Amino acid sequence: MIRPDGSPLTIGEVKRRINLWLAERGVENPDGTIFAIGRDSAVPHSAGTPTDLLRLGQTIIFDIFPCEAGGGYFYDFTRTWCLGYAPDEALALFEDVSAVYHHIRSQMRLGAPCKDYQPMAWDLFEARGHPTQRSQPGTLEGYVHGLGHGVGLQVHESPSFSIFSPDSERLEPGVVITVEPGYITRARHGCASGRHCLGAARWRLRDAGRLSVGYGTSDERVTSVAGQVGKEKPTAQNSIVRILGVETSCDETAAALVENGRFILSNLVASQVDLHAQFGGVFPEVASRQHIRTIYTIIEEALQQAHLCLEDIDAIAVTRGPGLPGSLVIGINTAKGMALGADLPIVGVNHLEAHIYSAWLHWPPLANAAASEAEAAKRALSSQRPERNFRCWCSSCRVVTPS
Repeated sequence: MIRPDGSPLTIGEVKRRINLWLAERGVENPDGTIFAIGRDSAVPHSAGTPTDLLRLGQTIIFDIFPCEAGGGYFYDFTRTWCLGYAPDEALALFEDVSAVYHHIRSQMRLGAPCKDYQPMAWDLFEARGHPTQRSQPGTLEGYVHGLGHGVGLQVHESPSFSIFSPDSERLEPGVVITVEPGYITRARHGCASGRHCLGAARWRLRDAGRLSVGYGTSDERVTSVAGQVGKEKPTAQNSIVRILGVETSCDETAAALVENGRFILSNLVASQVDLHAQFGGVFPEVASRQHIRTIYTIIEEALQQAHLCLEDIDAIAVTRGPGLPGSLVIGINTAKGMALGADLPIVGVNHLEAHIYSAWLHWPPLANAAASEAEAAKRALSSQRPERNFRCWCSSCRVVTPS
């Protein structure tokens, strides 16, 4: 593989780009990333050699486990790739690992002891003729990797799928786990070495006894990582959903209450225009400090304007990016703290996507006949927005840095 300038593409360059993309999405990578090719991919937890070149037909183990900016919940995702083509041996091993993975997943039930699933994985691999730590103690090849673990404020948490796990570690509602059976084989025919792993990123156990997977969609991203049971999802009998939205992506602190994804119950914005005028643009450090001063007041006023309290809210949504990192972290940590204290699910929202979806928001019909004519006119104008025929503008702000 080569870069646009014709120079070889290395593992180090790929990992630098991964770190850049993570930073742009407002997450941190405190423990690094595993991106290893060829022989390195056959060494458990090898991060890869930065000077290794990306070559076609060699297995690449990609294991990424970042956390939320400022310290928070972790994400864990593992895959094995081949660029260009996959050797027959690698394809065969992938099929076996995939079969084990899907069978284990189908057998998971609420209340089951976690330690029961490792012997199940051993049975499946051994039935396919592969060595395991049970059939060949001390082996360095075959199924020698753990089955999975819990994910939360640490990338490895309880419950554990080890056979030595206590009986008390069971699959409980709200628990976040990974399922990642890994098969290791040494170099054969010069190309099929590697760890073959099909890892489930963030399985969250639901009350119904089924498993729900989130691969980063906006409605699952943070609730899955948080590992909370939270409130039950609304049913046909309880169809009113109220969400508190928090926005601190740049120099304005905002909070709003929205009902059923369409109706605005309140909308408060604290502007910092006058504060930054002397700088000729947004001063990031000043913006983040001002968010700290105003965010709780804005949220309280938004709740009061909607005649609601926190117990009436079904979820909290917060801008996760793009935006100024110092500003984003104020809103994210505030929303996380409120969600944790009130046992509410939390949803990370893309700032630019929100601009588009805002076209569907409008004020509900006025129920109070005594409302002011100005307020009634404003709401009537808002409710006349077309359903689909709209334009979206993406604006940018000028950020200044101290000289």
